[in-house]
Amino acid sequence: MEIRAILNKYRRSPKKMREVVPVLKGLTFSEAEAQLSNLPKGYAADLKKLLASALANAKNIYNLKEEDLLVKDVVINEKSVMKRWRARAHGSAAKILKRTSQIEIILGETAEAREKRKKLLGKKVKEVKKLVDEKDKSDAEEKKKDKKEERFEYNKGGSLSSKFRGTTGRAKKIFRRKSI
Repeated sequence: MEIRAILNKYRRSPKKMREVVPVLKGLTFSEAEAQLSNLPKGYAADLKKLLASALANAKNIYNLKEEDLLVKDVVINEKSVMKRWRARAHGSAAKILKRTSQIEIILGETAEAREKRKKLLGKKVKEVKKLVDEKDKSDAEEKKKDKKEERFEYNKGGSLSSKFRGTTGRAKKIFRRKSI
C-alpha cells in the first residue's frame, strides 16, 4: 500500500532538492523526521511539513500507525520554469531561469505491519463471508414465504379466474386491470 503526498510548484531547483533523496529513502517515518530536522538546508522544514501531511493521509485514510510507516520513495520532478531577464553590458540582456519543482513523498508499510494487516484482513474476510451467507439464506427463505403468500392472496381474492392463474407477464396485468 502506498500513501502519497504531493507538493506542486515549489520554488526551489529540482537539482538542489534531489540531494536529499538518498538521505530519506528507506528510513522509517521517525528517522526521516529526525534527519529533516537536523538537515541544514532551507527546504528541510517544508519537506518535514510534506512528510507530516503524508502521515496525516496514512492515519485518516488507511488507519495506519506512525511506527508502521517507512519512506518508500521521494520523487522530485521539474515543473514550470519562469523566465526573467537581467540587464547586462552594452544594452544586452541575460536569461534568468527560476525553476520550480514537484515533490512527491511515498510512504509504505513495514514488512511486519503488512503481515499483521493481512492476517487481520483474512480473519475479517472469513467473518464477512459467513455473515453474507447467513443473510443470503434468510433472504431466500423470505422470498419463498412471500411467493407463497402472494399465491394465496390471488386465490383468496378471486381476482383472476381459474383458467388465467398460470399466465404470467402481460396477460396477467391486463386481466388484473379489468377486474379493478
